[in-house]
Formats: sequence, C-alpha cells, structure tokens
Amino acid sequence: MSDLDPGRREEASSRRSRVASLAGTTVANFAVGVLGFAGSVMSTRLLGPSGRGDLAIIQTIPTLTGIVAMLGMPDAAVYRVAAEREHSKTIVTTAALVCSAASLVIGTVLFFLAPLVTSDETAHLVSAFRVYLLLLLVVGVYWTLTQPLRAVDRYVAWNVTRVAQTASWTFVVGLGTVFGWRTAQRLTTAHLVVLALLLPCAILLARRAYQGRAAFSLPLARGMLRFGVPTALSSIPQLANYRLDQAVLLFFVTRSELGVYATAFGWSYITTPVLQTIGAVCLPRLASTVDTSLKRDELARVVRIGFGATIVVAGGGAAVTPLLVPFIFGSSFGPFVGVFAVMVLAMSVNGLNYILEESTKGMNRPRTVLYAEIGGLVALGIFFPVMTTHFRIMGAAVTSCLTYCAVTVSLLVSIRRHERIPLRRLLTPRIADVRSFIAGLPAAPERFIHNTAG
Repeated sequence: MSDLDPGRREEASSRRSRVASLAGTTVANFAVGVLGFAGSVMSTRLLGPSGRGDLAIIQTIPTLTGIVAMLGMPDAAVYRVAAEREHSKTIVTTAALVCSAASLVIGTVLFFLAPLVTSDETAHLVSAFRVYLLLLLVVGVYWTLTQPLRAVDRYVAWNVTRVAQTASWTFVVGLGTVFGWRTAQRLTTAHLVVLALLLPCAILLARRAYQGRAAFSLPLARGMLRFGVPTALSSIPQLANYRLDQAVLLFFVTRSELGVYATAFGWSYITTPVLQTIGAVCLPRLASTVDTSLKRDELARVVRIGFGATIVVAGGGAAVTPLLVPFIFGSSFGPFVGVFAVMVLAMSVNGLNYILEESTKGMNRPRTVLYAEIGGLVALGIFFPVMTTHFRIMGAAVTSCLTYCAVTVSLLVSIRRHERIPLRRLLTPRIADVRSFIAGLPAAPERFIHNTAG
C-alpha cells in the first residue's frame, strides 16, 4: 500500500468510505425491518386481534397524513443543505418551522374530524386518536432535523436516528408487555412520549452537525415550498396505494378482522430489506452514468436484478408463511395464513416498484413515478369496494397485490417506451448481472449525491 501514489491512496480511501456508508445503510434497513416486525408481533400478541384493530384506528390516519403534512420539507432540506452547507442551520430551521406550522393546521382539522375519521363513537378511542395527532408535529420536526444529516456526510448519525425512531415503538410495546398495558390507548400515548423525548437529541445533533446561523428566512421558505409541495403531492397517491386500505377497511369489516389485516401487513415486511437495499443504489448509479447507451444498459441490469430478487424473496416469504404465522402470532391467526401469504406477495411487488421508481428517477423522469402511482390509485378505487365486499380481508389483500401490480406494469411500459428497451431484456435475470451489481456497490447513494451537488 505504501507504494501507491497519493492519488491512488485517496481513491482507495474514498472507496472504503463509500462501502462503509452503503454497508451502514444496508444494516440500518435490516434493523428497521427487524424492529418493525418485532413491534408488530409483540403488539399483536399483547393486544389480540380486537386490540390490534383499535391500534390501527388510532395510528393509521396520523401516520398517513403526517407525511403529507410535512409538505416535503425533509426532502427539500436535504437537497438545499447539500448545495449550501454553509447555510445549513438556516435551511433546517426554516424547514422545521414550515413543517411545524403545516402539521399544526392539519392536526387541528383532524382533531375536530376525529369522530368521523375513526368511524367510532367510543369516547376513549376518539380521545386517544386526538392525542396521537401530536405525532404530526413531533415526527415532522424530527425528520426535518435528521434527514439532512446525510447531506453533511453524517451517515452514521442519520442511520442511528432512523433506527431509533422505529425502535421507539418496539421499546414501548416491550414496556407494555412487562407492565401489562393491554390497551391501544396506553401504548400510543407512551409511544408519543418516547418520540417526544427523541426530539432534544435531534435538536442537539442538528446544532452540532449543521453550519451557519439558526434563523428563519421567508424567501428561503418560498423556494423550499416550490420544491417540497410537488414532492408532497407525489406522495399522496403513493401513500393512498400503500395504506389507504387500512384506513377505509373498517367500513367493510369488523374490528377483529382489521386487526388481522394490520398484522398481515406488518408480516409482509419480511421481504422488503433486500429489495430496499437494491433500490437504494439505483438512482445515483444511473445519474452518474453520462453515456446514454451505458445508462440504458445499467437501467436494464438493475431492473433485471430487481425482478429476479423479487421472485426469490416473494416465493420464499410465501412458502414459510403458513409455517411461521401460527407459531409466531398464535393459533387464532391460523385460519388467515392465506391473507398473510398474499400480503407477502403484494409487499414484494411494492419492493420491486421502489427499485423501478428509483431507476426511473435516475433517468430524469420523476413525473413517470407520479403517473404510475395515480394509475395504482385508480386500480385501488376500482377493485377495493368490490373485492372487500365479497371477500372481506382476503379481498383487501388481493386488491393490494393488484394495485401494486398496476404500478409495476405502468413503470415497465414507460421504461420500454421512453428508453426503447424490450420487456424481455428487462425481465430476464442473468447471473452476470449480480456480479456486476456487487462490483459496483461502492457507489454509495448519499455520498455521491453530496459530491455532485457541491
């Protein structure tokens, strides 16, 4: 190593750093998946199907609206900080205040609509839902403070904050198991308290990681809204496709059935870490390729890898589901293993969509993603009422799978039309693709984006 010239040593050091950042992100993805799965299992065993249904009533709407209520400020802050690191404190402060204002407005509206959106007249559930609306503010500020950490090369801190947020729920459910908190109301209130306790840590981290002066800038806020609002609008059909079924399902099934479906949704995450890891490198790898021909070759390669990986994880996940679900969740869930298996297939297709969407963005076609998600939303609106009315939660699971498949078809057709790549070339996995993909892993997404933004 000592014989290497300084340029080669610097290149080798940069390569190791990129490998480390990507490896850390991969480990964090698995940790988030494991913690989320553990929290789902523990809460189901603690509350039972009916209590799990209460939990879904309290959590689903705040979780869905919380992402939209951020107005895309976390993403806007990431890109602004990457370009103007010396003003990062002003950027993050402005984004956090805009996000806070939007969260308070939307939270107030939902507060008064609580009896309607919960479809429940039980006072304690409505009250718990209203308290949990504070999640919009707490998580909005937390994300806005921590997401830009990757833009200032704080990869370890960024991954820790992601894991900590997921671990907060698992920790609360663990406390509930120890102290006998067998109501969804107590668990959600405790979860909100734990998340609030993470905020001072995020604020301290932001003070140390970002540069400049912490101040609010109205012109900056306007510019960030021009970036963030379209991002938030794009998330609406995506979120609807992803979670709207749980929000509406209560109008079609019993609370106990809703609990089973919510549990199946949590179980379906067993396939996502691998697919998320593949998707994480698609956008920067394609964006870094200048030659059009090489870029199309790389696009076809990552799509083939994603398609092959989806087949493997979906098949494996569906195969082990009938064996593991009754063992992990209890014998009362045995009659519903079909619902669990279908949800595994659906979430695997959704993981493939993540790969396709990141690849499409890497080809500088972000509107394609929006159009595909809108198409999925239309499919959801067509299939959900019919399938759920006749087949209840199995119909809802099949609808999820059909919705994600509609998005997949739209994305593949768009890639074929715009990039002129035959579908057979996109959907025929090759062993050589895997070797090439692994060889290119050192191109860590966040570091590449930061380096090119500068």
